[in-house]
Amino acid sequence: MDRKNLYRKLFTVVTPIAFQYLMASMVTASDAFMLGFLDQESLAASSLAGQIAFVFSLFSNAFVFGLTVLAAQYWGKGDKEAATEVLAIAMRYCLLVGLIFTLATAIVPDRIMRFFTDDPILIEKGGIYLRIVSVSYFLPDLPRFISVS
Repeated sequence: MDRKNLYRKLFTVVTPIAFQYLMASMVTASDAFMLGFLDQESLAASSLAGQIAFVFSLFSNAFVFGLTVLAAQYWGKGDKEAATEVLAIAMRYCLLVGLIFTLATAIVPDRIMRFFTDDPILIEKGGIYLRIVSVSYFLPDLPRFISVS
């Protein structure tokens, strides 16, 4: 394989992943920008609610990175069918975790906020924020899987 083909394939794999991280960074930056115009409680509540996204990324990345390493081992061995199966399993688990986080943050955001604070104002405002961003937990890793398959 020559360098031009290698760079073309690498670009095809990296572009969706880079776009995903760019969008995640833009959301975080826009949150900070918009909330900077609000009061201190709103800023603190959104920061605490953002911890949910961190916990979600821990679960999601554990599946993605762990099972991708396993799939790469199968791929290196030449067993493409097993590699595809492992990636499908990883995708199913990520979708399941995303669905659980989406439903939990949409249905009971106040209870989730209680893990991080006991201040009723922060719980209320953080709950509003979690309901709004709840849809962002579903299908977050799809670009990774599309680029690999």
